[in-house]
Amino acid sequence: MAMKTLILIPVLILSLAQAVSAEFDPPAPPAIEIRVLFTGYTSIEDMDDGLDGETEIKIDFTVVPIPGLSRQNGASNTFYFTFDYDDLSGGEGLFYDSDGNQIGYILYKTTECWPVSEFNLYFNVEEVDTPGINENDPVGANSIRINSSGNYTLRISDKMEFNIRVEANPLRDESEECMYFYDQPETMSSSIVTKNGTYIYDFELANMLKMWIGDNHSNMMFIFQQCFAGGMADDIVEMLNGSISVLSASRHDGFSWGYPDRVSPFTKEVIERLRNNSSAVDAFLGAERDDEFGPYGKPLYNPDENVLEHPQFVSEGDGGNATVGRATDGSEVKSRHTIIFGGDNDAEEYWANIEAFYDLLKSKGFTDEDIVVLADSGRSAGRDYVDGPGTKQALWNAIRDLSSKMNESEQLVFYVTDHGNLEQKSRALNRVINDPVRQPVVPEEDEIRFGDEWVLDDNFLDALNLTDENEPYIGIVIRFPPEYDVFNKSTGKPVNDRFIDEITLYFNGEPLFPEHYQEMYALDTDPDLDGYEVIFPVKEDLIMKRNKMEISHRNLEYFIPFNIELVLISTGAVPDLTSDRKPETMTLMPSVENPEEMRIRPLTKSHLSQPLQHLLLPETHSNNHANQKDIQSYELIDGSPRIAV
Repeated sequence: MAMKTLILIPVLILSLAQAVSAEFDPPAPPAIEIRVLFTGYTSIEDMDDGLDGETEIKIDFTVVPIPGLSRQNGASNTFYFTFDYDDLSGGEGLFYDSDGNQIGYILYKTTECWPVSEFNLYFNVEEVDTPGINENDPVGANSIRINSSGNYTLRISDKMEFNIRVEANPLRDESEECMYFYDQPETMSSSIVTKNGTYIYDFELANMLKMWIGDNHSNMMFIFQQCFAGGMADDIVEMLNGSISVLSASRHDGFSWGYPDRVSPFTKEVIERLRNNSSAVDAFLGAERDDEFGPYGKPLYNPDENVLEHPQFVSEGDGGNATVGRATDGSEVKSRHTIIFGGDNDAEEYWANIEAFYDLLKSKGFTDEDIVVLADSGRSAGRDYVDGPGTKQALWNAIRDLSSKMNESEQLVFYVTDHGNLEQKSRALNRVINDPVRQPVVPEEDEIRFGDEWVLDDNFLDALNLTDENEPYIGIVIRFPPEYDVFNKSTGKPVNDRFIDEITLYFNGEPLFPEHYQEMYALDTDPDLDGYEVIFPVKEDLIMKRNKMEISHRNLEYFIPFNIELVLISTGAVPDLTSDRKPETMTLMPSVENPEEMRIRPLTKSHLSQPLQHLLLPETHSNNHANQKDIQSYELIDGSPRIAV
C-alpha cells in the first residue's frame, strides 16, 4: 500500500537516464550535445481511476540505435508521473519547476558531430493500478524516428500523446573533434567579384598560382572572407604542392557574415590569433569557436545550415603549422609577400577588413614593398595603401610579378574580402556549334542533367533566393577552332566584336543577350589566351530546379564556328550577410535531471502539486558504458525493441 501512496503524489517519479558519451564521428561541425527532453503530454481519454480520481502513468522508454545509421550508444529507463484529467485544459499538461517556469525532463543525452544520427525513441506506457490488487493496464506502445533537432509527438494508441523536444547544443570545447572540410562537387564553382564586372573563378585562381608560382615557396596561407569562399580551397590544394593552408569564412555553398561598418567576425577572430603568433590551424579553430555567426555562436544549433556561417579549413603538407611571417617549423623566412584583394568594395565592411589585415601584416614586420593591395578602383579610391584596382587583370599581373621573387624560402599570404558568387557548371561540355540555328546546350555530367535539361542543386537555389541584392547571370566560355584566324594579333580580341553581340542564349524559352565578355587566360596552366566568357544576365525568377538552355546566332554574315568549353549558371554577386539579418536565436529549454526539482502543473494553472518529498526508483535498465553493448544490439521488430538475432 505504501508504494501506491507514493505513486499517487502528483509529481514526476522517475529515474534519470544518465548522460551517454558517444564517439565523435564526422562528417560535420559543430560538435553537439544531443538532449532528448520530455516536455509535456496530452491525455486524449479520461483514464482517472475511481479510487483517487487521478491517473498514474508508467513509461518504459528505450533509445534504440539503428544499425548503419546511429552513432548513439542507446539507453533504457523508466519513469512515472501523475495527473488529474479533470484539471487539464484539453487534456494537455506541461512540467514546471518550483518557481513556475516550464521545464523539460532530460530522458537522454549524448555527444557527436552534426548532423544528428538517426535513432528510434520507443515508449511502452502503462496505467498503474494498486499493487497486489489490480494489474497495471497497458496503454500501448509506439516509437518515433529521431533524425534532427526539433519538436516531436509520440502518440500511443488513441489514449495519449507525448511531447518530445530534441536539442543540439554546440560544444565549443570539442570543436576540434568535428573539423570537416566540405569538398565542392565537380559541377559547382565559386568565384570572386571584381571591379570591372568580370569574375575570378576558383579554378582560374588555382591555375594562376600554379603557372606563376607552382611549388616555389616555403609556405602559402590563404584567407577568404567572401560568401561561398570554401569553394576556392579545394582547387588550390589540388593544384599546388608543399605547405599550404586555406581558411575560409564559409562553405562552398554557404554564406559569410559581416557588419555594415566594421571588421567581419571571422576575419576579426583570425587576425586576433595570427597577431598572437597562432598557427594557421589554431587561428582557424579559435575563429570557428568564437565567430558569433558561426556554428558555435548560439546556444542551440540551427539546422538551417546555410544561414549560419560555416568556416572551413584545409591544409597540404605542414601548412597548418605556418604562422604569419615564418616557416612551418617556426624559423624566419627569407622574405614574405602578401596580396590583399577586394574587388568591388562597395561597403565600409570590406575596407575595414582590408585595413585590419594590412595592420596585422605591418605589425609582423611586412613592409609596403611586401604588400600588394588590389581593391575597388585602385589609387583613385582615395586609400593611400591601395596599389591597384580590384580586377582580374591586376591580380594576374600581381601573381605573375611574384614569380620572379618567390623561392623555397619565401612565404605568400593571400587575403580576399569581397562579394562571392556560386556557380552550377558543366565543364565537360565541349559542344561544337557549326551553324547559327537555335540548338540545345545540354550538360554532359549526369549529376546535373535530366534529358536535355539542367537540374540545379538545391543549395544553389537556396543561395540564389536568399537575397535580392545579387544579379544572376549565365556565362558561356567559347573557343574558336585554330583554323579560323579571327583574332587581332595586337589585342588578342576578335576582329569583329559583332560576332559576340549577335549571340542569343535562350533560357527556359526567354531570349538573353550578351552584356559583356572577358578574355580567359587561366582555363589551364599555360599562360595564353584560352577563350572568351560571354556574360548573359538572367532574371532570378527564370531560374528553376529544371531548366532548358539553347543558343543561336542572329547574323550569318558574322558567324564563325566555335566550341562551347564551359557553361556556368551563377547566383551573381552575393554580399556578406550583415547583422541586420541576424538569424533568430534559439535557446536551450530549462531542464532538470533531478526529479526533486520538478512539479507538474496543467495548462489551466488551476492545480499545483506539492514538492516531491520521496523518490520511488522503479526498475531501471542501466545505460552506463558497461552495459551499452546490449542496448546497441536492439532493433525495432513490430514496433517494439527486441534483441537483434
